Amino acid sequence: MRRGGQGAAAKAPRHLRRLALRLTLFYGVVIFLVVAATSGLLYWSLVSRLNHEDDQFLDHEVRVLRDMLRPWPAGVPALRQEALSEWGHSQYARLDIRILNPAGQIVLAGVGMNRELPPRRFGPPAGVDATAISGRNVKGPGRRRFRVVSALALAGAARTPFLLQIALDRTREESALAAYQGDMAIALGLFFVLALSAGYWIAHQGVRPVEASFARLSRFSADLAHELRTPVNNLHGEIEVTLEHPRTAAEYRATLESALEEAARLGKLVDGLLFLARAENAQIPLAAEATDLRAELERIGEFYGAAAEQRGIRLDTELAAGLHARVDRALFQRAIGNLIENALLHTPSGGTIRLSASRERERIRVQVSDTGPGLGPERLAHLFDLESRGPVPENGARPTGGLGLGLSIVRGIVRLHGGDMEVASPPGQGVIVTLRVAAEAGAATGG
Repeated sequence: MRRGGQGAAAKAPRHLRRLALRLTLFYGVVIFLVVAATSGLLYWSLVSRLNHEDDQFLDHEVRVLRDMLRPWPAGVPALRQEALSEWGHSQYARLDIRILNPAGQIVLAGVGMNRELPPRRFGPPAGVDATAISGRNVKGPGRRRFRVVSALALAGAARTPFLLQIALDRTREESALAAYQGDMAIALGLFFVLALSAGYWIAHQGVRPVEASFARLSRFSADLAHELRTPVNNLHGEIEVTLEHPRTAAEYRATLESALEEAARLGKLVDGLLFLARAENAQIPLAAEATDLRAELERIGEFYGAAAEQRGIRLDTELAAGLHARVDRALFQRAIGNLIENALLHTPSGGTIRLSASRERERIRVQVSDTGPGLGPERLAHLFDLESRGPVPENGARPTGGLGLGLSIVRGIVRLHGGDMEVASPPGQGVIVTLRVAAEAGAATGG
């Protein structure tokens, strides 16, 4: 039966690996797209900023030219001389201008203006009343790039319209932007690899609990099959043997009584499994009430005292006073009862079971210990597996379920109360199970 569980466990990782791969691609692509979009937005913001600054500079130069033309009818030489005095400085080496009269004739033009940027390369001119002028990017010969504007200007008293064309050489900026694009492409490529790595890490962190759940589910299925196999085989075998030959009424009755015992064992096992499933999902409502745990534990000790005496086992209690907590009494009794029953099953005749309780600051510690054979490290590691059985009891008692199921129920009850559970087995000291639950607020500290 274990092989079936292992086969299911083998299939689960393959599905989980595919899921992890899809999650890796998803997370990696999402992270990359976010960073790429952010980088693109920053690049667009940088380009927009440069264009805005260049447009402000060109708009200023248009206003300067309009001011120069307004008092004109000075001759072309006078205009050229004024233009040279205005733009002859080295800081204007990247700026070129051209002025055309209403007939389309060039009145004034820079040295390379006609060769690199003929008039048709400029867009429609901005009107004389335009408050802001936006430029456009154009390509020149070779790899040269320009930001150009075109605007109308009125000259002289006759308000004759002249066409102004101004070009700003921004080859260096465009080269820097191109280099930035290349660097950004390399950086994004490297980041994509890092994003996939981060996605892989995130995916596996997310899948790890699922893998653990699959492993627990597979182990639980195999253990459940192992646990159910014994009573089912007993039922099948006893009924099959009984039906082979005619039997007396007493023999049939004995078979039915044995079958009833196995059915009760199955029912108890199913009830325990249903309880664990509901406790795991916190679907069990707690009828918590203020409880005197000392009195409750004394009653439990008295109840199991007779059974312990019949088996030649001494059941001692050591209970401090003033132990109050809010617990579901039925569930609390079930938890302590399971621990004592387990101790009775695995403690030899002449041994001792000790039930103790004391106050630990804001918590109450309840402990059940026995003088049985104890558990090895391997058994402790798999203590809560359903098939984790103890050794065959020396007192001849017949277990009604795996040790792991009973302890799993106890752990589920304690967790429902917000407490915790520890199991220890020091060499030569049997098994010690410790439960801790919160003490009731305002309760007096006991000795």
